[in-house]
Amino acid sequence: MIFTRVPKESEIYKDREVEYEYKIVRIYELKADEVLKSGIKCMYPFVLLMKDGERFTEKAEMEIYKTKELNREEKADLLTGMMILAGLVSKDLARELQERRRDIIIELAAYELIKGGRV
Repeated sequence: MIFTRVPKESEIYKDREVEYEYKIVRIYELKADEVLKSGIKCMYPFVLLMKDGERFTEKAEMEIYKTKELNREEKADLLTGMMILAGLVSKDLARELQERRRDIIIELAAYELIKGGRV
């Protein structure tokens, strides 16, 4: 989510149908190694944006790729997200990730959109 103003630490969103409270998490303040130790795989694509993230990016990638907890489509989604975020840090890093995990990433329809093709 992109904020147009500085949000409070915790806010409440409410409309006619739903109301929920959310807490702001500044990803760049999280420690990459602690997130990896947590085992929460959906956070792994964000590792490279965290403290010491570049150091742990390859480990996060391998954990996603080798885990038996996720099916192939889930792995492809996470690795594609990681590749996109890697482009914010380094185009070379994004390219390397794409080349290493091409076997699984190319299965996604989103990959066709990323490379400029049609689905």
